Amino acid sequence: MVFEKNIQELRRVDRELADKISNAGQAANIIISESKSGPLTLRVNNNYIHSSYDPVKETAEWVKSYEQKICSADNIVVFGFGLGYHLVELCRRGGKHITVFEPDLNILKSALQSVDLEPALSKIKIITDDSAPYFEGVTAVLSLQPSVNLAPKYFKQVLSKLQSRDILAKGLRIMVVGPVYGGSLEVARYCSSSLINLGHTVELVDNSRFDDTLFYIKKITRNKDHYNSLVDQFTHLLSEFVMARCEEFKPDIVLALACELRRVERHRV
Repeated sequence: MVFEKNIQELRRVDRELADKISNAGQAANIIISESKSGPLTLRVNNNYIHSSYDPVKETAEWVKSYEQKICSADNIVVFGFGLGYHLVELCRRGGKHITVFEPDLNILKSALQSVDLEPALSKIKIITDDSAPYFEGVTAVLSLQPSVNLAPKYFKQVLSKLQSRDILAKGLRIMVVGPVYGGSLEVARYCSSSLINLGHTVELVDNSRFDDTLFYIKKITRNKDHYNSLVDQFTHLLSEFVMARCEEFKPDIVLALACELRRVERHRV
């Protein structure tokens, strides 16, 4: 029986998923039937996931349409399992890490009951939730569009996470804004060096160079109103300085480690 053969192979590489598929029910909205050319085809909610005429030929054309992306990628992510024809074809090419996203356990069970997928099951990773693993190198996302149309929100969420991971892998431009003085000054420096070690491009705005100015303001006057006015202007100057550096550096993230100056200095007066 093809299902026993498939599930045994899947259990060897992912026991938890194999158990979930084995325990899944039979969905009334999933219909397996013969195509005009003979191989089985799949309908879900009366929509064909594969061609009703020749799903094998359709698969070859699908793979060919992604030829350039496949050749230039280290990893292949496929949205939609269907009956797995496209996955078998991708595995025949070899040399790529293949991850398949399919949220519907009933579709997976129907595929394993219908098509001999043993050659592919040991070579692919099947994900049914919206988790996004980290991939090293270039990743190509290939969509089995009829499957994507069944769960657009799910696949959109997965794609967003994958894109975010890709951006993080390439590194961000991060501006770390340190305080004028205090314990968080060293924290800002440690954050800066740690982010650089993680592969990000980092600029540390070291406001400690202005500490003499801040403490000089304190000596100028004992008048509380004058003092507060000077601190406000000084704070505005530092804010403009940070904004000017943002314009030049164009960071993706600004990480500010500091207290509000007036509150700190009032406490110290």
